[in-house]
Amino acid sequence: MKKGIRQLEPFPCILLAVFLICWLPFTISYPTSIIYPNKFPNGLECIIFWLGYVNSLLNPFLYVYSSRNFRQAIIETLCCHIRLRSRERLRYQWSFRHVQK
Repeated sequence: MKKGIRQLEPFPCILLAVFLICWLPFTISYPTSIIYPNKFPNGLECIIFWLGYVNSLLNPFLYVYSSRNFRQAIIETLCCHIRLRSRERLRYQWSFRHVQK
């Protein structure tokens, strides 16, 4: 490989592809529907509109799948209440044992 030329990582390319697949139909159809009303069937307009929300739905899964750091942060965030409960339980058990001695 030549100096200064780096290979593209697959994750940003996948993220960009999903973004374009989800938002490009909306960015094309919305201005078109303003200029030419009733050009698209209502069902198609609804599907195109919801593709943007599908992108927002897919992003967390893409990040969790591709990034170990993001995956660890999500796990810690979602399991925080479990850790706090276990710490309280441990603290209670320790203080209970301490009082019995």
